[in-house]
Amino acid sequence: MPPAASPRKINRFEIQRALGSGAQGTVYLARDTRLGRQVAIKTPSVGGKAAEHRRRLDALLAEARTVGGLSHPNVVPLFDAGEENELPFLVFEYVEGTVLSEQIRHERKLPARRAVAIAIDLLAAIGYAHGKGVVHRDIKPGNIMLTADGTARVMDFGIAQHAAEATADAPDGLRGTPGYLAPEYIDSGVYTPQCDLFAAGMVLYEMLAGRAAISGRNVFEILHRTANEKIPPPSSLSPEVDDILDELVLTALAP
Repeated sequence: MPPAASPRKINRFEIQRALGSGAQGTVYLARDTRLGRQVAIKTPSVGGKAAEHRRRLDALLAEARTVGGLSHPNVVPLFDAGEENELPFLVFEYVEGTVLSEQIRHERKLPARRAVAIAIDLLAAIGYAHGKGVVHRDIKPGNIMLTADGTARVMDFGIAQHAAEATADAPDGLRGTPGYLAPEYIDSGVYTPQCDLFAAGMVLYEMLAGRAAISGRNVFEILHRTANEKIPPPSSLSPEVDDILDELVLTALAP
């Protein structure tokens, strides 16, 4: 979906350009006129059926409640939240850098030492969130930002939830990104903290092997293969991966 046309201003924030857009909303680069700093502003998509519009608004407000309580060096923080013309918006720190998915696309296989460093940052963020009772539910390279000094920072808690509130999702209502969903979630519909660890293992696999561990012609094939096939070790695609890394990745991916 192409980025939406940018408004000129949201509250005290002057919009500079759209950074990206998806089914749930649009993220803009903006300038905070009060504090004189750049920020990222997330707004929900508008239009569509009333029920769908309400769902987007509720999702954004839920994200604010979830990420508002998180403060960690490897998590992109929420600065503020507000409402403009009856539409909520979230204000995040603007992180300059490269999205991990773009880095993998550019470099293909990342050096093992660098991949492990990114994985350590990712696990630190996940562990911290889990300690606060929050599961991310959409860990993937596209939700990991790499700063200029190489630090990995997790973003987009749009479908995160508190682990204690986990309920079973219907088979046709699984949330998250196919290819990073754990087999037990696909089978049961219940997302647990361990499912975030599976996704982290898939991210490490992708960094080491240069491609996703599971692929398919469509969503259903990817889900079927994830639930039923054994994933080969990353060394089968990248011989320089040693036995220790193989064991680490396969342990993360074990049901």
